[in-house]
Amino acid sequence: MSFQSLMNTTCDRQTVAVAQDAVGGQVETWTTAASEIPCRIRVLTERERMLLGREGVVGTHRIYTQGGAIAWSEHDRVILGGGTYDISAVNNVDEMDHHMQLDAVLRI
Repeated sequence: MSFQSLMNTTCDRQTVAVAQDAVGGQVETWTTAASEIPCRIRVLTERERMLLGREGVVGTHRIYTQGGAIAWSEHDRVILGGGTYDISAVNNVDEMDHHMQLDAVLRI
């Protein structure tokens, strides 16, 4: 079974641009940088959340995508199944560019 065959949904990657408004405040504008990215998502266990917390990372979900094609960043967010997920950690598993593991927090 190939890794790609495990991707059971798709998501969009959004990036942020920050600009100043007329009175000097900051305005964030989110833009879809890539869409229909094959992925898989799962809820993190309580133990996984605890271990991430020890590293200073907050996460509620883990999202898997194919590696190499997209340069994910902790400043990105994922739109998936009607939910918005802020990426808190990006892991290129074993630095092999085979697949990416994104730890993310579901916005409520």
